[in-house]
Amino acid sequence: APDIIVRAIQLGINYLDSANGYGPSQMNYGEAFRRLNLTPSSPNYNRTLRESLFIVTKTGRRYALDPAGSGPTAIDELKRSLTQMFGDGKGFIPEGAYLNSIQIHNLSTLQQVDQIYEGLAERGTKPPERIGALAALLDYRDGTNYTGLNPERRHYIRHIGITGHLSSPVLMTALRRDRENIIDTLLVALNANDRACSSHQFNVLPLAAAK
Repeated sequence: APDIIVRAIQLGINYLDSANGYGPSQMNYGEAFRRLNLTPSSPNYNRTLRESLFIVTKTGRRYALDPAGSGPTAIDELKRSLTQMFGDGKGFIPEGAYLNSIQIHNLSTLQQVDQIYEGLAERGTKPPERIGALAALLDYRDGTNYTGLNPERRHYIRHIGITGHLSSPVLMTALRRDRENIIDTLLVALNANDRACSSHQFNVLPLAAAK
C-alpha cells in the first residue's frame, strides 16, 4: 500500500483520503509520507510538496467530551491520525503537522447531528458537561481553547467536514444548522450503477453547492 501511495503522489494525485476506521490505512500513509519527506520532523521536509496535497481523514466519534461515554473521543482520533500519518504512530506529533480536513464520518441519524453540535452554542462561556465533535474540532482549526480541550492552542486542521452514506435529510440538516459556516467539506457516496444507492444523495449536492 505505501508503494501505491508514493506512486499516486508522483503521478499527481493530490487528494488523499483515509479514516480512523480504515484498518492500517493511516499507518500506510505514514510510511509513504516518510519516504517522500512529508513529515515536518524530517531534515529534508518537502514543504512545497506537502502544500500541494489535500490530506483528509475521518473520525467516527460524535463527542469530544462525554463523561458517560467510553472509548476514544473525536479529539483522541484527531491526534491518533496525526501521530500515525506524520509522527511515530505512538503519540508523537511533530511541530508543524496538520490535516487539510478532518471529516465527521458517516452521519446516519438526526440524533447524531444533535450530538456533534452539542456545546457549540456555549463556546466562550462555561464549557458544558458534554461537548460534541464540532465545537472541539473548531478549536483545533482556529487555535482557540473555548472548550478547554486545546490548552496548547494547536492548529492541527485547516478544514472540518462531514460524510454520509445513507440519508440526504440527515446531511442537509447538518448543513442547515451550520450558521457559522464551520463545515467546509462534504463527502457522499455516489454509485452510477446502483440507483438505490445514488439517488438518495442527489438532493444534498445542490444544497452543498449553494453553501
